[in-house]
Parts: sequence; structure tokens; C-alpha cells
Amino acid sequence: MKIALFAADYELRRYAQSLSHLKGSEWVGYCLTSDSGALQGGGADGLPRVYSSPQQLACDADLVVVGGRPEQRFDYISSLLRQGKSVWSDWPLSTAGAKVRKLAALAEEARVCTQVAHAGRKHPVWLAALPYLRQVRMVRTELSVPGSSGLEYALDHDLFPYIDRVLSLEKTEVKAVRARKVGTEGGGGFSAQMEIEFFSGLLAEFWLNNVMPVEKGLMRCIQSEAIVDLDFVGFGLEWQDARRFSNRKKIAVERQEGLDEDFLTHDLQFFTQAFRCGRQGSLNFSESGQVQEVLFQIKHILL
Repeated sequence: MKIALFAADYELRRYAQSLSHLKGSEWVGYCLTSDSGALQGGGADGLPRVYSSPQQLACDADLVVVGGRPEQRFDYISSLLRQGKSVWSDWPLSTAGAKVRKLAALAEEARVCTQVAHAGRKHPVWLAALPYLRQVRMVRTELSVPGSSGLEYALDHDLFPYIDRVLSLEKTEVKAVRARKVGTEGGGGFSAQMEIEFFSGLLAEFWLNNVMPVEKGLMRCIQSEAIVDLDFVGFGLEWQDARRFSNRKKIAVERQEGLDEDFLTHDLQFFTQAFRCGRQGSLNFSESGQVQEVLFQIKHILL
């Protein structure tokens, strides 16, 4: 299988590490989504061939790994799908819900394998917690991202995996999405509160800010008989009996270094194996659209 990369120059090193470790596949080259020429020239820094256009790249590839800014992705992903190329995309696909639905329809029409990476569902803390999550009725998430470049970036990169985890738990449709900025500070600071209500009655609340000095990623899942606390930054997991608060137990979670890079390699390897079998490897464009649609609604209110 021949794989090509279409991404921004600042993403090359991140993707190169994963692509170079794939088994049973050949990385034929890459094309930059930006005008930057910092890495032009075939074989620079040990990288494979540089293509001058996505059309040229697509001619030599069976599967295209797509990066770049979300607002740029629609045109080149739709072009790749029309050429019958399978696509693996690092989320999100687009900044518009209608465009995500269009890409899903194009993929189905072309009968090609597509996949969106959802790293939040593969985090070791989340995987360890799943056996303890039964009929969750309320979720409270607290995120602190000091040094974040802005609210929009934090929504796309920091909040997205937490929304994704909640939606993976709940199979009913979203009833309402609410959001508001709370105590927005000057100098690039932000604080925001969001709620997602489902027709089942599940309520998920998210607090997001960059004004606290310490990074934080906490999630509390409240059930009728138990409370499960997850710490995605500190790799902590604790189960507590909701009827007897003295009955608590900590659940061991193995900390993983280089988690993001390992996830990309694993996810891409899984997808290439699925590609060879002619089936989907994970969430395809259509299934991924629900998560992005919720995020679009939040961004429409806050930004």
C-alpha cells in the first residue's frame, strides 16, 4: 500500500514519525498545505519525495493522510474522495457542519475507506474507566489549559476529546447545547462554560479556561450507584460507591510517555490493515460528524 501525506509544514515531524513506523506500507511522499518553503527539496531532513500539488500526490497514493487547518480541509479532502482515494484525517474535518456531511456523502458515494482519528477514546485512563461506566446520568469536566493561544484553539484541540468521550457513552440524540463565556480576562485570557443535554436525560457540563496556572483535565461521571473520577493529566482513576462514601478504590492506570505519537502510529496501522480488508477501521466521516456538529454549535455561541 502506498501512503502519501498532505499536511502543514509544522506538522511534518509529528506525522513523519508515525508514517515511518508503519508496517506493510510505503510512504511515497508529502505535499504541503501552506505556502511555506521551509522544507522544500526532495529528501530534506530524511523525508521522502516532495510533491508540488495534491493532484500529483494523489496519482501515486492509495491512501492519503490529511492534516492542516480545519478551515482548509474541505476542498482537498473532497478532491481526494472524488479521485477514489481513501483518506485518514486528524480531526476535525471542517469548521462547518454542512461540509462535514458533504464529505461523508462523497466518501459513501466513492465507496472508499475513511477514518477520523479520535484520540480521546484511546487514552489509557478512558479505556481503564469504561468497565466502570454504567448508565451515567451526569458528567462534569474541568479543563485548565495555561498558555493556550486562544479560546477557538482550545475548543478544537483541548475540549474536542472530552466531548467525544461523552458522546461515545450516549447513544441518544443531543437535545440542547448551551454555552457562555464566564469572566473573560484581558490579555488573551478566557473562561467558558458549556452544557450538552441528551434526550435520555444525561447532562454533560464542561468548564474550560486558560487563566489557571496549572494544567488540569478532570472528568467526574455520576451514576445512580457510583461516582467515577478520571484525571487525564495526572493519569488517575478512582471509583466511589455513591451510597457509602467510605467505599472508595483507586484503579491503576499505566502512564504512557509520548502518548500522542504512539496513538497516531497505532491508529494509522489499524486503519491500513482495515483498508487492505476493504472495511472501516474506526469512526468514519459520517459517524464522526456528530461530535463535530456539537463543537460547531458551541463555537457559534461563543465566538
